[in-house]
Amino acid sequence: MLKKTLFTLLIATYGTLLAADVTPAECSTEVLFRFFPQEFVLEALKQDGVTPDQADKIATALSEMDREIVQKIEQRASSMNPNPLREGGTQEARAQLFKGVISDLFADVMKKNGVTDQQVIDRALTDIQEMRVKRFEACRKAGMLPKPPGPPPQQ
Repeated sequence: MLKKTLFTLLIATYGTLLAADVTPAECSTEVLFRFFPQEFVLEALKQDGVTPDQADKIATALSEMDREIVQKIEQRASSMNPNPLREGGTQEARAQLFKGVISDLFADVMKKNGVTDQQVIDRALTDIQEMRVKRFEACRKAGMLPKPPGPPPQQ
């Protein structure tokens, strides 16, 4: 449910964009339901003049962190009063929570890898999120949206 809510917020935040031709691989769960798809990270960092070595390290770190993002959002939400993820939380509060966590994690990885210019960090994150929205919309228009992944197995 949280992933569906996050994608709804992502689409609502960035609006509808034009579709392009896409392949099934480009519309895979692995691409569409990741917060930081490596191809988008590498492209955005290249556009902002980040060195290839730095970009590779950043893309790898973000890819590894991607699996933890929902948990980090839930952790931050649980410390908020009221918790925006609980019943009665507003879509605006959930959107702010989502954007804040994503932005903080992205900035932390960038800074740990030597990219400290806040304008570059902000621009790269915006570029990545715009690429995700464009791809999602293109896949939707092509009728190739995969089912969202289910919740992780309970232990």
